[in-house]
Amino acid sequence: MLSYHKLNVIIIVVVCLLVNDVLRGLSAALNTPPRFKSEDLDDLQSEIVVRVKEGESSLHKQIYHLYGEDPDGDQLRFGVLGTIGSDLLRIESVPPNEAKVYLKKELDREIQDSYTLVLTLTDSKLGKGNYITKSLLLIVEDINDNTPIFRPYRTALTLSEASKPGVVIETIEAFDSDEGRAVEGERRTATAALVIQVEDAEDEPPKTIIGKGVISLASNLDYERKSIYQLKVLAIDRAVEGERRTATAALVIQVEDAEDEPPVFTFVPSVTRIAENLAIGSPVLTVTAVDGDRGVNNAITYRILKGDQKLFTINQNTGVVSVAGRLDRESAINDTSGQTAGAYILEIEATEVTVAMFPPPTVTTEVTIILKDVNDEIPKFTANQYVAEIAENAPNDMPVTFVGDSVPHVFDLDQGNNGSFAVSLQSADNTGLEDVFYVTPTHGVNEASIMLRVRDSLRLDYEKVKQIRLRIIATEKTGSLSSATNARSSSSQVTINIKGVKLVLNIMPSHRLSRVFPCSVAKINARDIDSGIYGTAGIRYTDIRGEMSSALNLDPISGVITVKTSEYKFDRELSAQHFLIVEARDANGAGNRNTVQLVLNITDVNDCRPKFLHDKYEARVYENSHNFEQPLRITAFDEDAIGTKNSEIRYQILPTHESNQLNQYSNNFTIDEISGLLSIKEPLDFESIPGPKSDSRNITITVRAYDLGEPRLHSDTPVIIYVYDRNDFSPIFTKNLYTKSIPEDIRDGSMVLQVSALDGDHSTINSRIYYRIVSGAFDKFVIDANAGVISVAAGANLDPDRSHPKQLSYLIHVMALDSSFGSEQRFSTASVNITIVDVNNKAPEFGDIPVTVVPEDAPNQHFVTRVTATDLDDKPVLRYSIDYARSEARNEFGATVDYNLFVDSFTINPLDGTVRVVKILNRELWDQIKLYVVVEDIAAATKGQKAKAILTIQISDVNDNRPQFLQHLYRGIITENAVAGTPILTVNADDADTNKSVIYSLEGRQELLQLIKINHKTGEVAVSERIDRERYSWINVTVRATDTGQPPLTGLSLLSIQVLDENDNNPVFVGEQRQAFVIAEDAPIGSLVAQVNARDEDSGVFGKITYLLDASSTFGKFKIDRETGAIVVSNVLNREDMSQYKLLVQAVDNYDYGFLTGESRKAFHTITVTVTDVNDETPTIVPQTSDCAVVNEFHPIRDMITYVTAIDGDDANTPNGKVVFAIIDGNEDRLFDFELSPPNAAKLISRFSLRGRVGNYTLTVKASDGGQPQLSSTAKVHICVTDVNDHNPVFVKPPSNITIRIAENATIGSTVVEVKATDEDTGVNAVVRYKLRQLPNNHWKSFAINDVTGVITVAKQLDREAQRVHELRVQAYDMGEPTSLSTDLDLTILVANVDDFEPEFTQDVFQVVFTENTLPEIEKYKLLPTIDKDDYDLIDPAVGFKSIPCYYIVGGDGDDRFRLNTFTHELTTTQSLDRELKDNYTLIVQATNDCFKVPPNITHFDNKDNSLLQVLIGVRDVNDNSPKMTKKVFTGGFTTDIDFGTVLMEVKAVDKDMGANSVVNYYIISEVRQTLTEGLDTLSAEPFVINRITGEISLNFDPQKDMKGYFEFDVLANDTDGLADSATVFIYLLRDDQRVRFILRLTPQELREKLEKFRDVLANITGATVNIDSYKIHENRDGSVDQKKTDLYLHFVNREDNSILEVNDVLSLIDKNIEYLDELYKEFNVLVTEPTQSLEYFLEWEDQLKACLLGTTAFLTLLLVLVICLCLNQKSRYERQLKAATVPVFGGESQLTRSNVPNTNQHASEGSNPMWMTGYDNRWYDKDEEQISNRSSGDNSLDENAIASHSPDDSLDGSAGRESGGSSASTTTNDKQALCRGLAVGRVTPQNITLPQNINHITISHNNKNNNNINIVKKLAPKPPQKPPNSVAVGAKQVMSASSHARHQSHPKLSTNGVISKPIAASNQRSLTTFFMYWFFTLPTGE
Repeated sequence: MLSYHKLNVIIIVVVCLLVNDVLRGLSAALNTPPRFKSEDLDDLQSEIVVRVKEGESSLHKQIYHLYGEDPDGDQLRFGVLGTIGSDLLRIESVPPNEAKVYLKKELDREIQDSYTLVLTLTDSKLGKGNYITKSLLLIVEDINDNTPIFRPYRTALTLSEASKPGVVIETIEAFDSDEGRAVEGERRTATAALVIQVEDAEDEPPKTIIGKGVISLASNLDYERKSIYQLKVLAIDRAVEGERRTATAALVIQVEDAEDEPPVFTFVPSVTRIAENLAIGSPVLTVTAVDGDRGVNNAITYRILKGDQKLFTINQNTGVVSVAGRLDRESAINDTSGQTAGAYILEIEATEVTVAMFPPPTVTTEVTIILKDVNDEIPKFTANQYVAEIAENAPNDMPVTFVGDSVPHVFDLDQGNNGSFAVSLQSADNTGLEDVFYVTPTHGVNEASIMLRVRDSLRLDYEKVKQIRLRIIATEKTGSLSSATNARSSSSQVTINIKGVKLVLNIMPSHRLSRVFPCSVAKINARDIDSGIYGTAGIRYTDIRGEMSSALNLDPISGVITVKTSEYKFDRELSAQHFLIVEARDANGAGNRNTVQLVLNITDVNDCRPKFLHDKYEARVYENSHNFEQPLRITAFDEDAIGTKNSEIRYQILPTHESNQLNQYSNNFTIDEISGLLSIKEPLDFESIPGPKSDSRNITITVRAYDLGEPRLHSDTPVIIYVYDRNDFSPIFTKNLYTKSIPEDIRDGSMVLQVSALDGDHSTINSRIYYRIVSGAFDKFVIDANAGVISVAAGANLDPDRSHPKQLSYLIHVMALDSSFGSEQRFSTASVNITIVDVNNKAPEFGDIPVTVVPEDAPNQHFVTRVTATDLDDKPVLRYSIDYARSEARNEFGATVDYNLFVDSFTINPLDGTVRVVKILNRELWDQIKLYVVVEDIAAATKGQKAKAILTIQISDVNDNRPQFLQHLYRGIITENAVAGTPILTVNADDADTNKSVIYSLEGRQELLQLIKINHKTGEVAVSERIDRERYSWINVTVRATDTGQPPLTGLSLLSIQVLDENDNNPVFVGEQRQAFVIAEDAPIGSLVAQVNARDEDSGVFGKITYLLDASSTFGKFKIDRETGAIVVSNVLNREDMSQYKLLVQAVDNYDYGFLTGESRKAFHTITVTVTDVNDETPTIVPQTSDCAVVNEFHPIRDMITYVTAIDGDDANTPNGKVVFAIIDGNEDRLFDFELSPPNAAKLISRFSLRGRVGNYTLTVKASDGGQPQLSSTAKVHICVTDVNDHNPVFVKPPSNITIRIAENATIGSTVVEVKATDEDTGVNAVVRYKLRQLPNNHWKSFAINDVTGVITVAKQLDREAQRVHELRVQAYDMGEPTSLSTDLDLTILVANVDDFEPEFTQDVFQVVFTENTLPEIEKYKLLPTIDKDDYDLIDPAVGFKSIPCYYIVGGDGDDRFRLNTFTHELTTTQSLDRELKDNYTLIVQATNDCFKVPPNITHFDNKDNSLLQVLIGVRDVNDNSPKMTKKVFTGGFTTDIDFGTVLMEVKAVDKDMGANSVVNYYIISEVRQTLTEGLDTLSAEPFVINRITGEISLNFDPQKDMKGYFEFDVLANDTDGLADSATVFIYLLRDDQRVRFILRLTPQELREKLEKFRDVLANITGATVNIDSYKIHENRDGSVDQKKTDLYLHFVNREDNSILEVNDVLSLIDKNIEYLDELYKEFNVLVTEPTQSLEYFLEWEDQLKACLLGTTAFLTLLLVLVICLCLNQKSRYERQLKAATVPVFGGESQLTRSNVPNTNQHASEGSNPMWMTGYDNRWYDKDEEQISNRSSGDNSLDENAIASHSPDDSLDGSAGRESGGSSASTTTNDKQALCRGLAVGRVTPQNITLPQNINHITISHNNKNNNNINIVKKLAPKPPQKPPNSVAVGAKQVMSASSHARHQSHPKLSTNGVISKPIAASNQRSLTTFFMYWFFTLPTGE
């Protein structure tokens, strides 16, 4: 029963399963499979191709959008087959039938450039594992992600320094794995897309040839400048997108040095200091030099060229300079060779030892050696004894007088403290009289002149002491007390003779000087104890000398001293005491003399006024302040006697007087009468002080200082007080609220309005107002801090729609601040309300438009999407459209398709922006379209407010293509032994279907298929097993690509792989290689030494063997053949240099490509080469170390004289190198012989005695070797046998103890005697020299001896009075060595007496004064007496009496006008003198005892020659010249606007006399004549007055406007004696229009300095008299002041009739002479020449009537024209509207010709005329701002004659029109009177006119008051046809400007460019006339 139930259950289950399978199969049979679909059409089984850029940029981004379709409406699922697809892609389903494909793995094109994947699609009813598939070809696009790679190259190179430019150094190649495109449309390899650059190349870059960088030498190399070059080579790819990549390679180039540089000093001590006692041989310094060729480094030798003075020597090898002689710093002080004391400059030469260059290169340098002082000198006196004298009555401190020229002088030649010494006195005979005198100075350094002065005059008593003998001691000053006792010293004896006084002077007491002249000052009494004329009776008072001696007379008999005249005044303030010396002589004034001192005391009187310390005093104070900024103390002093009432000073402030404006503020101040301290009594108010606005105002008070003497004297000084303003007023706005409305599109920078505030302060700093915006501007507005102008901020946007919240007005708070700081700053505020007016000026904007997908089979009118745009304006009207001309469509490959294939495929609703399909779509033609959608606001104020956007629409796709390989044949390369898995190449097949999955496989021979494998998914072919190139050099197989479609489709391609060889075998030396070789040293170059062989099993370059020799082992003597391995001799061998070589041989494969990179394989082999000797070296005798081998005549027998050595380079162990010596010549007496002293040396000895054989011997020595053939050489050996000095010199003349007599006046150089001595020795031992022994008596200093001839001469002037007998000792010495022998001879020289002192003047200058016009011989002056120093001994009969000296004029500029009596010494004139011709003369007088010989004339006075006297002669003036007027006619002028008392001009006269005689007074001597005068009848007084002192002529009446005419009168100038001269004066009453104004670019200060030059040159050129009226700072037309310019006002006078020239005549005169005035105008920077005022024509009634009639006629004519114009305008009204309606929106033109309405805007409102139009405004003026446009409307005008906006670059003044949205209004404005006013135009000077050469049109603006706004427009678009190209549009204000400028030119037209074709006459008509002129000139000629 149970089994039955189980069976039933089993049956039921089976049945159910069968039913389920049946139902499922039925369901599957009934299910319609889904399919892939493109965006718009059914899929045709085509492959999907997707291009993706490699790298991170595509990771996780959507790369494709999938579409599917299921007729059953089931939900679809998309997927991808295989692990590769799953790794690469992520598919995200978008229900119900779409999916997005994302890239989930980063791709690398260089690894694999494409992937074929299989996409799956199922509706979940196809059964498990069943899918609809589609191939997807994923093409990886290249990006620049690989860096270039360099191929192997040599990293290190060597290049010779001598290489020439252009030599190719290296070629470097690089490649890049990225794809490259070098030429458009042509694909190249990556290598071709590289650029090779050498970054560090110093000159030009290298060449690039297909990715190769050729590095060549660009310039000459210099090893010393740079020996190594490190080049950085860059390989840069040519990426056109993204960053370019660069690879770097380093290249080192080492330069081999060549011998081309001189040595270089590396160490040279510039200054070396050494002690002067440095021992001989001690090193001093070292110089070091090296070879300039650093790579060669030859040896260097040194020598001293000059400067050593045999005191220094240098080691030629080491460069060490050492001491060679005894150094003494002090000996160089007296050196006359020019050598600086104690300093030696050595010039050292360094020479390179080389054989490569001749002469060898050298270099020199200088070193300085300074000797440091050592205290080795003691103080020395110039003489051992001195003689002096002093009078017995000499006062204390009186210096003694040294007899003769010898003055005690002590010197110490040591430096600094070493040369310091102390000077003291001690008695020479222990008399204790050393305290009578003292010495000065007591200390000295290096040298000092010693003076002895009297200390105790009471002890100088001639009756007690007649002579004092003292010793002056100079003692070294040592640095320590311990050495003070050891201080060295020297001394000199002084003998002082006391002179007895023969005259006794009785001096009267000091006398108070009287004021009565002549007044007696003192009386001098002298007495003499002698008798006769030599006693008291013969005393004469001969001279008085001192400060005021010229003012005193000395009576020669009585000795009374008196004051000459009142002309000589004594001034106690200059000197209170005067010291005089009075001289008295006996023998009636010709005998002995004596002097006495006289002191004059001057008493004080009150004759000096107090004097202030300063000419004026200044103080600074702030208003309202009680104290000055700095205390002010007024200080005065009085030069009268101190402590008296005369010098006691008091101060006071002068009171205020109504007539005295200077002291009107004196009540505000007070002063301390004693201290002079000035203080403030009442504070000042700055604003109440009159004056211009400035930072300070000054007031002046007068302070008086007076003394208390009798009478009282005083002085006044001004005190200038600068008052500074306090900030006590706040700025006040003129309004509390300002309002303004502006459009929202106003330009940034435009002015909105101007606020204004006023400040009550009067100083510029406190009244200066600055404006600030406090709040409310929101950065939209800015304010000018100085002007208060509020303007739109730069970059500000006032659009209310763009502000959040929307803002239609701004309430701005502004602040006015003054310029104070901190708490003192004051301010006020005001409000500004600015309203923004909206303008429809914003274009609509699109939002984000998403990408839209449309099925390929979408029906007509299928809804695609809807685009919308927004507009921020208030009332926009939007219209949508599609611009297919700017749209584009692309196929699946991204290529654009033809316009006709997609045009009109979609349409858009113009109102709501709905886009629909209107044509059948085809994905195969294009799968994506970008529509250019446009929206426009047609209600905008300006046309063209549009927005554009791109609408992207994508289409769908199907599958039907087999895979296609990209290449028919793939070629690959792989090296042998490559490891398994090494990639070879990647094949790539493409499937046009969307399902691009491809499976790759290989087909071919099995043994080849085992070597390689292919990746079935990626197509990468790689190595499977090791490949041997010798077995398989090529691998050829077939590649198959199969897609995953149903049925699967395949494609085939061929694959060919080449196997490359590797260098895997080392070279091997073959055979038994010898290790040792022998070669003779004389083997010729090229001789074979050895042969080596090696082999390599590799092939090609890897098997090629290259043989190398190690260069360091060959020493340049051998080389190897790189190909054969043969080693040969490459250079001459010399066994003596090297006898054996060990050569290292290398065998290298792949040398050319792998040696430098280390890729070559090597083998090494060592061989030994021995060089055998031949007899090729000649023995060479080593030269003697000295020029001669010196021995004396006592040389021992067989003792060695010298050592002879020979050198033989041959082998010393063979006979070739053994040397023997022999004497072959010069040994005739066989005195010399050799003793052998091996090796290769011998001793030269003496065989016999050399006594008596003194002389030089030259031996010829021969050295011979023992080789075959025998070689020998000879050399000279010099032997010098010297004499021994064993004889003394013997004097032969004169005899000993002889006395020689010589005259006292013998000249220097005179011969005294000749001495002669002989010596029996020979040679230098017999050479005798002479010198004077320096005996302590110092007599030798007066003589000199010639050390060679023995002639004794006088060395300095002899003085018998000082020294009568000279005792000399002459020494004769020989020049023997080592000891000199000498003999002495004593001589006595007696000096015979002569008269050798000329008379001497006691002073250098003597002054006399002669009166001019005095007859000759009337005035006489006696010159100074002289003194004579000759010592006359009356006992000597050869001496006579003293003669009277004779005076001669020997020089000066007297020109024979003066005569000097030779014997009486009186000077007088020979002719009358004229002071005006010459007021002083200078004579040179000489006194001489020789009255029979006239001294020669001299040109210059020598104050050292006391026989000369300089006489200064002055000429006293008399009044003999009358004044002379500078002009005979003086002219001037004035206008009626000047004030009474104004100085008009100045007359000037010159008197050649001086002093009071030259004072000139001026008078008007005639009546004032009036000519052509009007309105002057009422004058009661003289119209002019003249200043008697200055000659200034002032106005004496008040001019009135109706006065006319000119004045004429005569002026007299006379001096104090009535001498006179006269001139005529013309003064013109000028009209305002009779003056010419010159505007100069100079400040008034600069003009003032050279004003006279400007007037004189201008008068000279124009021929007129030029008078200067005034000049001032230039004032512009707007009232502003230009500080850098000056207005100069002149009037011109006709020289013929003295009449005023009219301005027009003056301007014409200037124009005629403009060429001559050019330089003057340039120098003074004359800018404008113009009349002072414009001419105003006062019309008579007839002219007024004519003008009225003319105006009436013109007015009626205008009315008629207006009526006709109105009629025509009504007619054309509808024509205008028709033209506007028929104009197309874009492009095209109306059929109406624009010539019908010329120069108007065709769409302007009715009645508009462009002459008055501003944009579309029909009014020509506005109520607020009356504007006049001078431009056409903006660029929206349809008028072809509209002028383009001005470019800022074409504007002369920087202004230009700018474009703003739609209509543009002109910004050039003027006020309403611009058309109705004339202009007084300035004259522009020629040098300031510059017009451009290429002007097409000139527009002269109306809005510039200065008339400078000239805009030059270079291009007119379009160009008006009515006007000629060179024309001018001139406004009313410019009419006169143009004509004035034209008038200034000599030609009626402008000569520069011809811009103005015809000058326009200036006019002064009324406004109506001006209006017609403006209308006429601005109306086009066509109208």
